[in-house]
Amino acid sequence: MAMARTVVAAAVRGAAGEGGAVSDQTPFLLAPDAARPQTGGDAAPGKAASDARDVARRWVRAQGVNAQRHLARLRPFQRDWFGEGLARPREAQIQAANALIAKVRARQEARIARLKRVAAAASKTPSTARLSAFARAKDDAVRGTRQTEGVWHFYDSLFAQRKGVFANELAAMDRIALDCYQACYMGLGRARSLPTPPPFAYHEPSSGPATWRRGVEVPKLARAANPFPLVRLPFHRITNPWSLGAVPHEVGHNIHADLGLWKVTPRLIATRLRKMGYGGQAVATWARWHKEIYADLIGVLLIGPAYVESLMDVVGKAPARVANYRAEGVHPVSYLRPYISTALMRRIDFGAEARAFDAGWRSIYGDDVRRRLPAHLRKGFSKASEAVVEELCLRPMAAYGNRRLTDVVSFRPQDQATVREAAERMARGTNPGIAPARFLISAARNALDRRLAPPETIARNFYTTLTGS
Repeated sequence: MAMARTVVAAAVRGAAGEGGAVSDQTPFLLAPDAARPQTGGDAAPGKAASDARDVARRWVRAQGVNAQRHLARLRPFQRDWFGEGLARPREAQIQAANALIAKVRARQEARIARLKRVAAAASKTPSTARLSAFARAKDDAVRGTRQTEGVWHFYDSLFAQRKGVFANELAAMDRIALDCYQACYMGLGRARSLPTPPPFAYHEPSSGPATWRRGVEVPKLARAANPFPLVRLPFHRITNPWSLGAVPHEVGHNIHADLGLWKVTPRLIATRLRKMGYGGQAVATWARWHKEIYADLIGVLLIGPAYVESLMDVVGKAPARVANYRAEGVHPVSYLRPYISTALMRRIDFGAEARAFDAGWRSIYGDDVRRRLPAHLRKGFSKASEAVVEELCLRPMAAYGNRRLTDVVSFRPQDQATVREAAERMARGTNPGIAPARFLISAARNALDRRLAPPETIARNFYTTLTGS
């Protein structure tokens, strides 16, 4: 802005005639003091005007050069930039990121092309009107520069983690996330188009795990649709692999969406609870919780009882907070979440384990916490949770090829036997063989609970098993 005022003032001084009068042909706006008489020390009027035009033209040219050079530096990603072996992003993920960046680049190239056209006109005739039009085009180009750089940097910062200290750990999360997807899609009653690219795990210091689903608009991507699932994991979860129930949970959100069930499941819940006589507030609350409940339930089906223990790690809070209810919240009340999961455990032949979890949870909090729940949740909670489990997991759905979710993804007592054996091998540092990658979360938990080895040994062998290093 200061440069623009200098250019304007210089041009006005150069164009001023006797007595400070300014010609109608003056190409710049008047500065407030433009009518001041020129003093003898000023440069010749013609030269001052010429200098001013040169300054303006140089400034105009520089803006186009800056924008074009910036765009040229944002090159398509190449996989070998980001480490080696399993830790590297998958080629499909690189291609998807490059495709999104290409779209953003195309919009920026259009802005720069317009900037060049307006710049040519302003350089030829640097009038106020044309320079103002250029300034507006420059603002638009600058906004585009920031957006384009933001999208490129978003993926660059994610992919660059695969060269850092968490590279192997994140590669292990990718394997588990892919295994969760495969377990679900291979169990469908009919073939569906396979989602691609697979999920990509990344580390970010935060209060908890999260996901950006496939196709969701991401603010950091200039509101563009995210091309593949992103699973965010904080340091404290990666450090303690037995707490990684977060991975099947966050992947569960993506499976829920990829199967087209986000609008189906709240209707199923609401219809069932209305038929059972629940009031409007209870129905609305349970329906609003459908996404988080679905992710918890599929987490149980993917890794078994260990999921509930991992969940308890998350929702176990001070008694003053654990029963907090938010009227518009999408997460079930923390105190209630384990009970919803154990309602499913009782339906898949883990009744004894479910009773133990329920009793342990009650012993931590007692009846005072339960009494602080809103009446519409406290009354009839057990029957409501059982009904919700039936609707989400035990009824055939078209999205599953007319199968039940418990048929699509199942965790059976014999799978728990596999987990126990894998835990023993993990504790000894021997390979657990063909155990599915997702079961290794359960094995780590089992080894910790049974004190088969020090926590450091369990964590180290968990990641070695998944990545080989």
